[in-house]
Amino acid sequence: SGPLPEFQFQGVVLHPDELNYTPTDQLNHPSLVKTEGLIENPLGKYYLYYAPHKHVAISLAYSDSLDGPWIEYSKNPVLEGPSAPDIRWIEDKGKFYLWGHRKNGRTEQWSSIDSINFDYQKVSIESDLIGTRNATYTRVYEYPLERFGSRYIMLYSGFLLDREIRCVWLAHSKDAENWIQIR
Repeated sequence: SGPLPEFQFQGVVLHPDELNYTPTDQLNHPSLVKTEGLIENPLGKYYLYYAPHKHVAISLAYSDSLDGPWIEYSKNPVLEGPSAPDIRWIEDKGKFYLWGHRKNGRTEQWSSIDSINFDYQKVSIESDLIGTRNATYTRVYEYPLERFGSRYIMLYSGFLLDREIRCVWLAHSKDAENWIQIR
C-alpha cells in the first residue's frame, strides 16, 4: 500500500521476432500518444513509438485499444537517425513534438501535424551547457514551475564524469521550444 498504483504484468505488446523492421532487435524507450481528435484519419486511437538503443531510427505501431492488438506501421521507420523518442501533443502549437537524440551529447526536437511525418526543428538541450557527458533519454511534461514562469519541464539523463554517476537533470520552457537547462 502506498501512493503509487499496483502494477501487474499484462503481456507483451510488441516483440522483435514479430516485426518486419527491427534493425537491432531492440524495442526501447517507448512513447505512447492518444491521437483521437488530434489527427484527421489516424491509423488508430493510439500510436506507440519505439527505437533501438543505438541511434538508428524511430518506429511506430498503432492500435484502437491500449490492450491491442498493436499493428506495425508498414512504412517504418517514421524517422531515421534518432533514438529514445518522447512525443507530446502541444496544444498551443497544434502539433506533436518529438524529442530524441542522434548524439549522446544533446537532445533534438522535431514536429509533426500527423505524427508520422516529422520536420527537424533544432537542438533542445546540450551536455556542454551543464558539464556532463550526455543529455539524453528525455521526458517532457506540461508542469508549470512558478519560480521560472515556465509551462513545461524536461527531465533527462546526464553522466558526471568527475563523480562517475548518472543524474537526472531538469530543463524548463515556456513554449516547449526554447529550453533553459538548470545546473
